Amino acid sequence: AIGLGSKFKNPASWILMAVGGFFFIEDVFNLSISLRRYFGPLVVMAIGLIVLLRPRKKKSYHVNSDSGTDSAFKEERGSGYDYKGFTADSSHKIDSVSIFNGLKKRVQSKHFRGGESVTVFGGTEINLLDADFEGTVNLEVVVVFGGMKLIVPPNWEVRNDVSGILGGVEDKRSSAVQVMPDDKVLVLTGIVIFGGLDIVNY
Repeated sequence: AIGLGSKFKNPASWILMAVGGFFFIEDVFNLSISLRRYFGPLVVMAIGLIVLLRPRKKKSYHVNSDSGTDSAFKEERGSGYDYKGFTADSSHKIDSVSIFNGLKKRVQSKHFRGGESVTVFGGTEINLLDADFEGTVNLEVVVVFGGMKLIVPPNWEVRNDVSGILGGVEDKRSSAVQVMPDDKVLVLTGIVIFGGLDIVNY
């Protein structure tokens, strides 16, 4: 149904058919071995191959560990949010991978151009309160058996095009978004499998 609705452009349809076909083969061909016992390891191996073989982009990070800078950011944004534990990143595109661990990143680029974030059996928190851009940017997310939190300014429009399989995206922003059409639009694409993506603001 997902495939027919999206003309099979949604990757969730192919994933679901592949999983169903994997379990169906054993019954159709009366195999003497049980494929079900290999399902978990094969999923983990497939995720690893996706992460290793995906196109890599050149990236540059600027880490600012000056506690005075953190205090300045806190003062600018008020006491409603604590930046402790975040790694400052001045690159224009996000390229993060978190596998079996946690990652907290604070994007400071004033020419933000989106990027990619992969979270597998871990947690990722991306803070965009100090980022800025004009027009429309795309952020592709992959969350598998994990969680991701995306912190955005209240004046950004967020369009959710993320596919969910036994998981999904929850918009927890407290304030209403008031922006001009196509002024600052963040488009979220990708997939969430057995996990969750939360969108919040402060």
